[in-house]
Amino acid sequence: MFLILEPHTRTTLFPFIAKRSFTSFIENSLQNGAIDTRKFWETREFYAPGSFEIKKDGFKANDLPEFIGQIIPFSAHEYFTPFLIFSSSKWQSVEFLTTISPADLAMFKADISNSDIILDTASDFIYKKNGATYIIFLRPIVTMQETNGFLDYAEYDKKMVENKSWLVVSSVF
Repeated sequence: MFLILEPHTRTTLFPFIAKRSFTSFIENSLQNGAIDTRKFWETREFYAPGSFEIKKDGFKANDLPEFIGQIIPFSAHEYFTPFLIFSSSKWQSVEFLTTISPADLAMFKADISNSDIILDTASDFIYKKNGATYIIFLRPIVTMQETNGFLDYAEYDKKMVENKSWLVVSSVF
Protein backbone atom coordinates (compact mmCIF):
# COMPACT_ATOMS: atom_id res chain seq x y z
CA MET A 1 0.00 0.00 0.00
CA PHE A 2 2.83 2.44 0.84
CA LEU A 3 4.34 2.09 -2.65
CA ILE A 4 1.09 3.19 -4.29
CA LEU A 5 0.88 6.27 -2.05
CA GLU A 6 4.54 7.28 -2.49
CA PRO A 7 4.66 10.06 -5.16
CA HIS A 8 7.42 8.65 -7.36
CA THR A 9 5.90 5.17 -7.50
CA ARG A 10 2.40 6.52 -8.13
CA THR A 11 3.43 8.70 -11.06
CA THR A 12 5.65 5.96 -12.51
CA LEU A 13 2.93 3.31 -12.33
CA PHE A 14 0.09 5.67 -13.25
CA PRO A 15 1.42 8.54 -15.45
CA PHE A 16 -2.10 9.93 -15.89
CA ILE A 17 -2.02 10.93 -12.21
CA ALA A 18 0.93 13.23 -12.86
CA LYS A 19 -0.76 14.83 -15.85
CA ARG A 20 -4.01 15.27 -13.92
CA SER A 21 -2.10 16.84 -11.00
CA PHE A 22 -0.41 19.39 -13.29
CA THR A 23 -3.64 20.21 -15.16
CA SER A 24 -5.42 20.69 -11.84
CA PHE A 25 -2.67 23.03 -10.64
CA ILE A 26 -2.95 25.20 -13.79
CA GLU A 27 -6.77 25.24 -13.62
CA ASN A 28 -6.66 26.14 -9.91
CA SER A 29 -4.23 28.99 -10.62
CA LEU A 30 -6.47 30.34 -13.38
CA GLN A 31 -9.63 30.01 -11.32
CA ASN A 32 -8.06 31.80 -8.32
CA GLY A 33 -6.13 34.32 -10.41
CA ALA A 34 -2.98 33.38 -8.48
CA ILE A 35 -0.57 30.52 -7.88
CA ASP A 36 -1.15 28.74 -4.59
CA THR A 37 2.43 28.17 -3.38
CA ARG A 38 1.58 25.09 -1.34
CA LYS A 39 -0.26 23.56 -4.30
CA PHE A 40 2.79 24.40 -6.42
CA TRP A 41 5.11 22.46 -4.08
CA GLU A 42 2.70 19.53 -3.92
CA THR A 43 2.22 19.42 -7.70
CA ARG A 44 5.94 19.61 -8.38
CA GLU A 45 6.58 16.59 -6.19
CA PHE A 46 3.69 14.51 -7.54
CA TYR A 47 4.17 15.46 -11.20
CA ALA A 48 7.83 14.54 -11.36
CA PRO A 49 9.46 13.59 -8.05
CA GLY A 50 13.04 14.79 -7.92
CA SER A 51 15.75 16.08 -5.66
CA PHE A 52 16.53 19.34 -3.91
CA GLU A 53 19.89 20.99 -3.64
CA ILE A 54 20.26 23.87 -1.21
CA LYS A 55 23.08 26.36 -0.89
CA LYS A 56 22.27 29.16 1.50
CA ASP A 57 25.08 31.42 0.32
CA GLY A 58 23.82 31.06 -3.26
CA PHE A 59 24.67 29.02 -6.33
CA LYS A 60 26.93 30.40 -9.03
CA ALA A 61 25.34 31.16 -12.41
CA ASN A 62 27.04 28.18 -14.05
CA ASP A 63 25.47 25.84 -11.43
CA LEU A 64 21.94 26.79 -12.51
CA PRO A 65 19.83 24.98 -15.12
CA GLU A 66 20.36 26.36 -18.62
CA PHE A 67 16.84 27.76 -18.93
CA ILE A 68 17.53 30.30 -16.15
CA GLY A 69 20.13 32.03 -18.30
CA GLN A 70 17.53 32.33 -21.06
CA ILE A 71 14.98 33.90 -18.71
CA ILE A 72 17.00 36.13 -16.39
CA PRO A 73 19.29 38.58 -18.20
CA PHE A 74 22.91 38.24 -17.11
CA SER A 75 22.98 41.96 -16.30
CA ALA A 76 20.25 41.39 -13.69
CA HIS A 77 21.93 38.49 -11.83
CA GLU A 78 23.12 40.77 -9.02
CA TYR A 79 19.50 41.12 -7.85
CA PHE A 80 19.00 37.37 -7.45
CA THR A 81 20.47 34.89 -4.96
CA PRO A 82 19.60 31.36 -6.09
CA PHE A 83 19.54 29.18 -2.97
CA LEU A 84 17.44 26.13 -3.91
CA ILE A 85 17.38 23.97 -7.03
CA PHE A 86 14.80 21.26 -7.70
CA SER A 87 15.60 18.81 -10.50
CA SER A 88 13.67 15.92 -11.96
CA SER A 89 13.16 14.34 -15.36
CA LYS A 90 10.23 16.66 -16.15
CA TRP A 91 10.52 19.68 -13.86
CA GLN A 92 13.33 22.07 -12.99
CA SER A 93 12.98 24.93 -10.52
CA VAL A 94 15.25 27.51 -9.01
CA GLU A 95 14.22 29.46 -5.93
CA PHE A 96 15.77 32.83 -5.29
CA LEU A 97 15.97 35.48 -2.61
CA THR A 98 15.62 38.77 -4.43
CA THR A 99 15.12 42.49 -4.04
CA ILE A 100 12.97 42.88 -7.16
CA SER A 101 9.38 44.09 -6.93
CA PRO A 102 6.31 42.78 -8.76
CA ALA A 103 6.78 45.52 -11.36
CA ASP A 104 10.22 44.08 -12.16
CA LEU A 105 8.62 40.79 -13.25
CA ALA A 106 8.11 42.48 -16.63
CA MET A 107 11.65 41.33 -17.49
CA PHE A 108 10.30 37.77 -17.68
CA LYS A 109 7.57 38.77 -20.12
CA ALA A 110 9.63 40.62 -22.70
CA ASP A 111 9.80 37.96 -25.43
CA ILE A 112 6.53 36.14 -24.78
CA SER A 113 3.62 36.45 -27.20
CA ASN A 114 0.15 36.98 -25.74
CA SER A 115 -1.05 33.70 -27.27
CA ASP A 116 1.49 31.77 -25.14
CA ILE A 117 0.46 33.36 -21.83
CA ILE A 118 -1.67 31.22 -19.51
CA LEU A 119 -1.71 33.44 -16.40
CA ASP A 120 -0.38 36.96 -16.01
CA THR A 121 -0.86 38.88 -12.75
CA ALA A 122 1.26 41.36 -10.81
CA SER A 123 3.17 38.54 -9.07
CA ASP A 124 2.42 35.37 -11.10
CA PHE A 125 3.27 34.38 -14.64
CA ILE A 126 2.63 31.08 -16.42
CA TYR A 127 3.32 30.65 -20.12
CA LYS A 128 4.22 28.09 -22.76
CA LYS A 129 7.26 28.33 -25.00
CA ASN A 130 9.14 25.76 -27.09
CA GLY A 131 7.16 22.82 -25.71
CA ALA A 132 7.67 23.73 -22.04
CA THR A 133 5.47 25.45 -19.48
CA TYR A 134 7.17 28.11 -17.39
CA ILE A 135 5.92 29.04 -13.93
CA ILE A 136 7.19 32.19 -12.23
CA PHE A 137 5.96 33.75 -9.02
CA LEU A 138 7.14 36.34 -6.50
CA ARG A 139 6.04 36.27 -2.88
CA PRO A 140 6.97 37.85 0.46
CA ILE A 141 9.29 35.86 2.71
CA VAL A 142 6.45 35.10 5.11
CA THR A 143 4.79 33.06 2.32
CA MET A 144 8.00 31.13 1.76
CA GLN A 145 8.14 30.47 5.49
CA GLU A 146 4.59 29.08 5.42
CA THR A 147 5.31 26.95 2.34
CA ASN A 148 8.67 25.34 3.08
CA GLY A 149 11.01 24.96 5.99
CA PHE A 150 14.39 25.08 4.29
CA LEU A 151 15.56 28.17 6.17
CA ASP A 152 15.73 29.09 9.84
CA TYR A 153 13.72 32.29 9.61
CA ALA A 154 13.87 33.17 13.31
CA GLU A 155 17.58 32.82 14.01
CA TYR A 156 20.40 31.71 11.73
CA ASP A 157 18.99 32.85 8.36
CA LYS A 158 17.10 35.91 9.59
CA LYS A 159 19.58 38.41 8.12
CA MET A 160 19.75 36.52 4.83
CA VAL A 161 16.00 36.93 4.17
CA GLU A 162 15.69 40.45 5.56
CA ASN A 163 14.25 42.91 2.99
CA LYS A 164 14.02 40.15 0.38
CA SER A 165 11.26 38.42 -1.53
CA TRP A 166 10.94 34.81 -2.65
CA LEU A 167 11.07 34.20 -6.40
CA VAL A 168 10.45 30.81 -8.00
CA VAL A 169 11.21 30.12 -11.66
CA SER A 170 10.28 26.71 -13.08
CA SER A 171 10.37 24.90 -16.39
CA VAL A 172 8.03 21.94 -16.87
CA PHE A 173 8.43 19.74 -19.94
